[in-house]
Amino acid sequence: MQRAFVLLGVLAASAFIAAGCGNGGSSANGAVELGFMTWGDPTGASDKMYRECEKQSGNKYKIVATAMGPTVDAAREQLTRRLGAGDPAIDLINLDTVWTPEFADAGWLRDISKEVEPIKDTFIKPSLASTFYKGKYWGVPVNTNAALLYYRTDLVKTPPTTWEELVKISKGVQAKHPDMAGFVFQGAPSESGTVDALEFLYGNGTQILSEDGKKSLISKGDSAEQ
Repeated sequence: MQRAFVLLGVLAASAFIAAGCGNGGSSANGAVELGFMTWGDPTGASDKMYRECEKQSGNKYKIVATAMGPTVDAAREQLTRRLGAGDPAIDLINLDTVWTPEFADAGWLRDISKEVEPIKDTFIKPSLASTFYKGKYWGVPVNTNAALLYYRTDLVKTPPTTWEELVKISKGVQAKHPDMAGFVFQGAPSESGTVDALEFLYGNGTQILSEDGKKSLISKGDSAEQ
């Protein structure tokens, strides 16, 4: 779908957007409708961005966004079912980075290497790498994030700066308030739990796999401490 990439540069101001294999449609004013499967945004900021995108295209396109979810796992299931059934209404997809191989191998994404190569230096390298698979680019990154530690100032005067301090402070809070959890994180058996676990490991200087991806290094060095 050649027209899909026209939108990507504008949407980049806003995870990872890939060009799907849909056929698009036409709206009443003749604009090409692009079906965009994306994450929900209750703030309305994304909708404003879509309208700006349409404006910059000279109103040649109309973005019809459909919210996925509500969880990452639910969004993946929804996408795989619709794409597997050949849904022609999906032109653009806001993908989770770990889905790249699965969706590319299934033939659900279009190779946009030709469009990405001239602008690849404008992206954060690790983020762009998540869109690269089997020598091709299947999308472009549009945002990234970082883990943050929130703490209650009425319970903790000074936030911890090491894991040892975090454990000590957490135990202290629980000792005074048995009905509270000293430290809360995403630990459920889900992708979110995996993400948190990897953040803990990488934050401690751990390398999960060797450069060729064939050898596990997770038990080496500081990962054992984690």
